[in-house]
Amino acid sequence: MNQFRHPRLSVKLGLVVLAIVAGALGIVYAAVVPRLEDRLVANRIDQLERSAPQVVQGFRQNSQLDYDTVARFFQANLGARIVVFEPLSQDTVHTVSDSNPVNSQDVSDDPIAKAALQTGRTQTGRVDRDGPRGEVAVLLDADTAVLLSASLRDTLANVTSAVGQGTKAV
Repeated sequence: MNQFRHPRLSVKLGLVVLAIVAGALGIVYAAVVPRLEDRLVANRIDQLERSAPQVVQGFRQNSQLDYDTVARFFQANLGARIVVFEPLSQDTVHTVSDSNPVNSQDVSDDPIAKAALQTGRTQTGRVDRDGPRGEVAVLLDADTAVLLSASLRDTLANVTSAVGQGTKAV
């Protein structure tokens, strides 16, 4: 009869160890993943912010007639959508130029661009428009803002990939 008690005891011990390891992995996952995601998103927004002076200079060196060409040039080089806004009223902005020639309506109420125009200062943030996006809006002049908007899908996929790699290693 002793022989049958030991296998049951080993199964119970195995389940306890499994539960402890799973709990520890869950705690590490809950602590690390949000911070990793925040850091990667912040890095992408910082990249956009560091690129903003070059974008502004590019627009200032060209006439407004060439803004679409300038926007597409920077979109190709930065991997970010470039939109130029002017205010129509306190709550409404008008798209002057957009590197996306198909549809400018989706950015017509962009909160980051509106905040930059209202405050007169550079604004950064994260929005959800056709997926998560990191954005930077800077003033081109007193009444015009340039929005740099980059998809965060690849950045967030890197977090998922890193987490998947980490669990495979265990």
